[in-house]
Amino acid sequence: MYKKIYCLFYVAILLLTIGVNNLHGKSRPVEDGMSHKSTFKPEIDSLLSRAKKQQDANPERAFNSAATALKLIQQNEADGFLSSLAYFQMGKACFLMGLNDSSLVYFKKILECPMINSHIKGNVYNSMCLAYRKSGKYSLALTYADSALFAFRQISDSANIAYALVNKAKVYYFHGESEKAMNLLFDVLNQFEERSNPLIQTEVLGEIANIYMDLGNIDKAKRFYLKSIKNCDSFNNLYAYADVLNNYGTLLYEEKDYDSALIYYYMARKTYEKAGQEDGVAVASQNIGITYVFLGQPKKGIFYLKNALNTFTSLQLKNDMASALVDLGTAFMEVKQYDSAAVCFHKVLDITAEIKNTYFKKEALKFLYKLKRQTNDYKSAFEYYQQYVTFKDSIDNLSMQRNLQELEIKYKTAEHEKEIMHLKDQELIEKADNRFLVGMISSIVLLSLLLLFGLWVKRKKDIQLHKQKLLTSEKEKKLMKEKITRQKAIRDQLENKLEFKNRQLASHALHMMQKNTLLQELTSGIESKMNNADSKEKQNLNEIKYHLQKGLNAEKDWELFKLYFEQVNERFFDKLREINPYLTENDYKLCALMKLNMNIKEMAAVLNISPNSLKNARYRLKKKINLNVDDKLNIFLNGL
Repeated sequence: MYKKIYCLFYVAILLLTIGVNNLHGKSRPVEDGMSHKSTFKPEIDSLLSRAKKQQDANPERAFNSAATALKLIQQNEADGFLSSLAYFQMGKACFLMGLNDSSLVYFKKILECPMINSHIKGNVYNSMCLAYRKSGKYSLALTYADSALFAFRQISDSANIAYALVNKAKVYYFHGESEKAMNLLFDVLNQFEERSNPLIQTEVLGEIANIYMDLGNIDKAKRFYLKSIKNCDSFNNLYAYADVLNNYGTLLYEEKDYDSALIYYYMARKTYEKAGQEDGVAVASQNIGITYVFLGQPKKGIFYLKNALNTFTSLQLKNDMASALVDLGTAFMEVKQYDSAAVCFHKVLDITAEIKNTYFKKEALKFLYKLKRQTNDYKSAFEYYQQYVTFKDSIDNLSMQRNLQELEIKYKTAEHEKEIMHLKDQELIEKADNRFLVGMISSIVLLSLLLLFGLWVKRKKDIQLHKQKLLTSEKEKKLMKEKITRQKAIRDQLENKLEFKNRQLASHALHMMQKNTLLQELTSGIESKMNNADSKEKQNLNEIKYHLQKGLNAEKDWELFKLYFEQVNERFFDKLREINPYLTENDYKLCALMKLNMNIKEMAAVLNISPNSLKNARYRLKKKINLNVDDKLNIFLNGL
């Protein structure tokens, strides 16, 4: 299912391409003495044109075409402008392939080429900002966003200034500074409402709506999408209009208003067709198809999903093919065409192995497990479930490492800033000491030379001392304020760390509950199947059941849970041990789960016992820790 279409990068790339092409059209004529070099230019133009056309369908081929053009340019010692065209196509291809570092290398080479103007520089800076933002290097992204703004302001290019500001706002948003992002977007919106530029207004309104949607503020997102749709009526830009219609349909889809979502998806599809945008038509068709599935009309959904898949396949858009195949497989499962569904999910695994897309691989493994479970193929279901859990855990671990790296970077940045502040303080103190020393020497010289003016000198000295006291007092206040700021930063960092550990603990507890629930269901299914199985099949089922039981009783899950729990709730188990040193390990487990405010069903799933057994265990625990019948066990544990 497509959530939203973000076209800001493609807008920036389009603007840069237009700027480069315009400059190319104005390049100076070839002199007679250099006419022999003109023979290679048609071939270079052909290669660069081919690279441009190949970007969306096959960026790897686009890179090879541009690289061949660059080699030809260098062999014939052509001017730097043609080199900048080749470098741009190579940088764009690398970006689309996810090779951000390589794309930055080629974008920087454009800046080294002669014959490039402020317009091209600004758009290259914008592209570098996008690449750094995608890599998570937000400080550098902001630096290049400011460089782009400076370049565009030099030539008073208001449209590109707006796009650069929107780009900067996106950096703020991805860095977690939503308030700064929204303030910047609203500033741009106000500026261009006064200038009556509906195209830029539509772009900004759409970005504001997208951020509100990500933040979960559906009402505001809906309001700004509708403003953007209304704004499209005032200018003829089918691409922007279709994108906004599709995004608004997705918002209605998220609200489960499927009938209304279909209306906007059909409108978006029709607009994409008018604009001749094949991939947009396919996106809208895919959204229509999965919406029909949720409306209980899977056959209609399959028709539209197949159309979308055929278009994506013809355009060789691998990510889109994987997305459409996941939705198509889901639709086939709804009509119980399990073989067709399995084919779709296996194709997704093949594609994701090629394009390294972890999300769709995880989805395919999850649906294959569900498919095998629905067809009572428990052995295959168990195998796919193991693959799914292993792959999901590897992704979660990678995400955890990235979060820790971000925390470490923030901590090092704070330390670096503190060090800079300390050096600045030392510099101020040294300057103050020097000024004081100069004042004292001047006073001594004046006293020795002008004894007759002693009273005047004394008064001047008193004034200087008074100023020095004021300066010292102000410095002390400033140092105290900085100390409070640093302490607040440290406290905020500790709170963020505690919040992260709480999320980690809750995630692990949920994982344990889901795993045990699933394994119990699989065990029950196997036991029921064993009643009608022959001896050989019973032996195989018993072996699977044995492995499932081992998974239910896995102690390593509890040890890891205990480690996370003790990091958040220090001395919790020690306090329980002080109340009653004879508590069992199961008592400690029950106390920890109740501390997390889990309900009876969830705790029973984690402990692998029935809800009634859990109630009895909770009653026995109250006795062991000397609570009265009327005392609330969960209130007591939350107070430890």
